Amino acid sequence: MRRATFSFETPTSEFVIKPDSWHRRVIETTYHCRLATIDQLQRVAGLRSRSDFNKSLRNLCSHRYLDRPEIARSIYAYGTERPTPHALGDVGARYCRDSLGLPIPRTVQWGRKNRELKDAGKIAHILGVAEAKVRFQTRLNQVQGYRLQQTAEVIATSPAATMIGGQHVSFPTQFTWLNGKRYRRSTVSDWLFRIERIEDQKTLLLTLEWDEDTEPYTTKNPMTKASILQKDLGYADIFNRKLVHQIFGNTGFQRLFVTTGTDNRMRACINVFQQHAAKLIPGNLFLYTTAARFLSSDFLHEPIWLDGNGQQRQLLQST
Repeated sequence: MRRATFSFETPTSEFVIKPDSWHRRVIETTYHCRLATIDQLQRVAGLRSRSDFNKSLRNLCSHRYLDRPEIARSIYAYGTERPTPHALGDVGARYCRDSLGLPIPRTVQWGRKNRELKDAGKIAHILGVAEAKVRFQTRLNQVQGYRLQQTAEVIATSPAATMIGGQHVSFPTQFTWLNGKRYRRSTVSDWLFRIERIEDQKTLLLTLEWDEDTEPYTTKNPMTKASILQKDLGYADIFNRKLVHQIFGNTGFQRLFVTTGTDNRMRACINVFQQHAAKLIPGNLFLYTTAARFLSSDFLHEPIWLDGNGQQRQLLQST
């Protein structure tokens, strides 16, 4: 199969981003997602014509609002599906910081940051999390009375926060492992966000774990390798020490777990929770589903989730 090729338009005039344009939404999405595919960005833009959208993306890349990291392009060049991941460019980073007020350090050179992407597995995981972010954003835009608060807004409106890399929140957790020893290891979710009910401004804080069916259920040493159980115990500590309330002001939270694996993988993860963490945290705070169900359903209102007790749940009550 011939290697995919890409071309960039030569910028001929100043490119101005209007505050209410889809260009702004696309640029902001690449910030929140780190990487996003053409399909994901087109859904955010709300445009039907792929050829017109591709032309506009090339224009954004030419003006360095967006970037197409070479490593990401080469990974998918020979595949049956070629998602062509896009990232934030140097001009786009300045726009997000100066015009949108997003927290981007002036010292970060985004073009160099994109060139440093090396791990194919990590890129696939980033795109999986990006799919969840885009689906929550587009779905909540369709639900009257609710809106999405991305990580940056959650942090900006919170009493305090400890951040890793500007997009991930690190909880300083501790837990007792299978060997009886006590360990301190930070718990970092793939995505932290809120769903706000506009009528009374009440918010539900959620974390998302996107499972690529590769992480082990347990390990001998939780300090050397992450595992399903290590995350479970970390979240149990977050609950028991009320870290969500201390850091973000929310009285509670729910953890969403989406696996690209089968029902067997999902149920095995629930079993790990029931065997080792169920006595430490209420089971209804952990919600599990498969990517197949998540991607093909109304994940907000349909009971596609199983909680830690094995009971079917839905995120929002239908009105």
